[in-house]
Order: sequence, then C-alpha cells, then structure tokens
Amino acid sequence: MGFSLRKEKDGPPQKSKSVEIHNPYLAARREWDERYGEFITRARNWRTVAMISALAALLATGGMVWLSAKSHVVPSSF
Repeated sequence: MGFSLRKEKDGPPQKSKSVEIHNPYLAARREWDERYGEFITRARNWRTVAMISALAALLATGGMVWLSAKSHVVPSSF
C-alpha cells in the first residue's frame, strides 16, 4: 500500500508566549460573566420552558374547542 506512517516535522520548536497583556475591559467582562452569566442562562431556560408550556396549553385548549364544536350525537335505539 502507498500509505506513509512517517511523522511530518513541524520545524524547530517555538517558544510559547507566556506574557499576557492586561486589558481592564476584558477582565471586567470575565468578572461579569462569572457573576451573572449563570443567572442569565437560568432565566433564558425558564423563559423557554414557559413558552413551550404556554404553546402546549394553547394547543390543548384549541383541541378541546375543536372537539366540542364538532357535532357528534349518536341516537341510541332501545
């Protein structure tokens, strides 16, 4: 088969930059996300659940109205 199992060389190893530039805006954003991100996610999830529940209730109510409007009287013979 023509498959090569040799590892390709990436070149000489490069030094990683460990110097981080401090940006106060990014630091504030990270802090805000740590504090309030979970609450925002919870609120969005509960809104989604509430909307799905409201749609299910509306669908069930519409079905009941449709069934009640449908004339379905069967005369009985004794």
